[in-house]
Amino acid sequence: MVGCRDFFRILTSADSLLTQIKLSMQKSIFLALLLLFSVRLAGQNVNGSAYSYFGIGDIYHKGFGQQMITGGTGIASRNPFSLNNINPASYSSFRRINTITEWGLNVSTGTSKEGDQTSYQSEMQFPYLAMGFKTGKNSGASFGLRKFSNVNYSILGESSFSGINGDYIIDYQGSGGLNEVYFGFAREFWNTISIGAHGSYIFGSLQNDQKIISSQLGYNIGIDDQLFLSSLNYDLGIQIKIPVNRSEVVLGAVYNPGTSLNEDRELIVSNLDPSTLLPYDTVTIEDIDEIGYSLPQSFGVGISWNLRDLFKVSGDYDLQMWSDTDISGQGYQLTNSHRWAFGMERLPKYNEESWFSRVNYGFGVFRQDSYLILDEEQIVSRGFTGGFGFPVRNKAMIRFIYEYTNRGQDLGDFYKDNYSKFSLSVSLLDVWFTKVRYR
Repeated sequence: MVGCRDFFRILTSADSLLTQIKLSMQKSIFLALLLLFSVRLAGQNVNGSAYSYFGIGDIYHKGFGQQMITGGTGIASRNPFSLNNINPASYSSFRRINTITEWGLNVSTGTSKEGDQTSYQSEMQFPYLAMGFKTGKNSGASFGLRKFSNVNYSILGESSFSGINGDYIIDYQGSGGLNEVYFGFAREFWNTISIGAHGSYIFGSLQNDQKIISSQLGYNIGIDDQLFLSSLNYDLGIQIKIPVNRSEVVLGAVYNPGTSLNEDRELIVSNLDPSTLLPYDTVTIEDIDEIGYSLPQSFGVGISWNLRDLFKVSGDYDLQMWSDTDISGQGYQLTNSHRWAFGMERLPKYNEESWFSRVNYGFGVFRQDSYLILDEEQIVSRGFTGGFGFPVRNKAMIRFIYEYTNRGQDLGDFYKDNYSKFSLSVSLLDVWFTKVRYR
């Protein structure tokens, strides 16, 4: 198990980084302190999620408003009036409307608990903006921008250094994340099989900073560590429709080969003014060995059952091969990630005049065994979702979604995150490129 002492020892175990500093720095005052750096925390205050420190942060599951309602299921989902970037093969289901434009807003609130200490967090984000359109009788396409990962933590604690008496305050701050710009295309064959692909560009920066505050040593130190990451990526998808009486079963699969991320890292080490904690006497280090970040190979399969256009039941399974990335550190390592999700929804009657007939609602549950192992314990997330979609004059669908998630085992020495996320998703139908008529 990982206690608060071990957890922050993990956060600050950076032997390769200290080696680079030793080779690059010329100020002995910095070198002496950093070589003695060994953290043992006795108490701390955490905002955000401490788990987002590891890797590239908290990774967002794919999916837009319709998929969020049903627990994030979408590998085998086909909906002609909503976007689904979980499986690019879904784009061939678009009807003869000009475009579908969709954007989202998330507001999250939550708690992070370790032992008897609890901290609170809140965050608002615009996670995606995307557009889809029909390109031919049996084909469709989509492009957009979405959040790929998020780093958000603020940790304040007391620490001690090996060989020096007394405690010292250490302030950890993390921010940033990765984004993804994508373009996808799909084509349907024989009114049965749809094949699609995404091409994307992933980019962003991760900011991990530390302030070491010590009145006994007579000076303070700031370490600003900024990492820029980018890469091209692609994924493939297939969906197979099987008619069953008046219903339809869809089988789906997705594959991503993974990719290595290009890295550009900058480290700034500074003395901090005791009164203002602003940096001065700064050393910038740019020639730092690459960490070797990469995105894993991943697979996914799904099934959905459209029951006479009344209800749809769907289930997904995802596997991400993080153990192949060979990234580990003192007290932690990466392992394969598994995600199971199940959802059910009431299908709207898009062609009926009754407003209530066109209302959509559903719910879902999910479990994810994450890629992170801390002292031989894999971090697990569980949650449920639910939401409603309300039509607006046959030109839009506004969806309100709620998600509850808990992460981390309730074993006393682990951080346990509990958060609620309220999402707004707006889909605009047939709005762009329409001809305006004047009377």
